[in-house]
Amino acid sequence: MELWDVYTVNREKTGRTWERGTRLPPDDYHLVIHVCIFNKDGQMLIQQRQPFKDGWSNMWDITVGGSATVGDTSQQAAMRELEEEIGLKLDLSNTRPHLTVNFDEGFDDIYLVEADVDLNELTLRAMQFSTRKAEYIIGISREIANGTLSKQALRHQPREVVHTRLLSIRGVGEWTAEYVRMKCLQDRQAFPAMDAGLHQALKFHLERTDKLTAEEMQEMRVRFSGWEAYATFYLWRSLYGNV
Repeated sequence: MELWDVYTVNREKTGRTWERGTRLPPDDYHLVIHVCIFNKDGQMLIQQRQPFKDGWSNMWDITVGGSATVGDTSQQAAMRELEEEIGLKLDLSNTRPHLTVNFDEGFDDIYLVEADVDLNELTLRAMQFSTRKAEYIIGISREIANGTLSKQALRHQPREVVHTRLLSIRGVGEWTAEYVRMKCLQDRQAFPAMDAGLHQALKFHLERTDKLTAEEMQEMRVRFSGWEAYATFYLWRSLYGNV
């Protein structure tokens, strides 16, 4: 689930979120970023869109870009998209957009960046996976194929053992381990404390403007003890209203 911050027409955050893939209501807006990359000779980096893309498949794109997710600044979204889409790490934290274009449902921030990059080192990805993430998935797939990683075996292990086993897998972090326990293994005590949507829901219900600390999230885990996964699902659902 990808969530966006909802903005006013004056580009002020409303404190509400919206799920990608559903049409925004009138007078609600979201932020999109685009990064144009040029080398010192003025040549522009372009990339061909994948054939399975819903829009503009097989066409050539002159920018790297996408929607800013919950909590992103414009610069953070730009840096994340660069790394996720082509594996390029650039520090744009002190860079302002060179151009902002308004469209019906939001704002396009456009960055013009000069960077001499080796095309052979860029990760031009299929299915939105970087080379490193693809390696992780292949490694996990191999473990499943050869039987060293099994859903059935995990279900018969204590949750502490399961969690440690999942974290031992290359590419699996705390969020993934908790999510797998919750969704795949149906562990009612799984609690993805680092999840952005969960933080957003708790901020809303607690009438907070700041993000909960790790210690406060642990207090929430204790508060929901025994039913952490159920609480997570209800909090996620509350982001849509009418709960």
